[in-house]
Amino acid sequence: MRPVIEIYPQPPTVGSPVQDGLLHCTITVRIPIPRTSELPPGGARLARLDLVETFEGSPTTVASYLLASPAPATIESLPPVPDMLVIVRDGPDLPRCGSKKVTYTARWIDELGLVSPDALPAQRTIVDPRPPPRRP
Repeated sequence: MRPVIEIYPQPPTVGSPVQDGLLHCTITVRIPIPRTSELPPGGARLARLDLVETFEGSPTTVASYLLASPAPATIESLPPVPDMLVIVRDGPDLPRCGSKKVTYTARWIDELGLVSPDALPAQRTIVDPRPPPRRP
């Protein structure tokens, strides 16, 4: 069972006066955790999630989250819906008025070491909210 990824970017905080340097947003990644009863036949309980993160123009990184102890991620339990793995990541550094595409995919690893198919890529274009500099 492949993970399903939801991405929620939060724009960077812009001070007054408006800064000219690089700023980054935060990105909340939410992934429903399938119940053991929802796994395919022969599937064992899920042990971890590997999150693959790519920012346009930067190398790909992989972060692993153990479901038994997912820190710094958290698990939200809101019955009757499945538990949700919530991961907050720093977004890419953006120049003033700049933008970058971010892409996430993920895979589950169960207690037997079996790996799920990769999640379908989830993509967003992150945009710096600052206005262009004033021209004299």
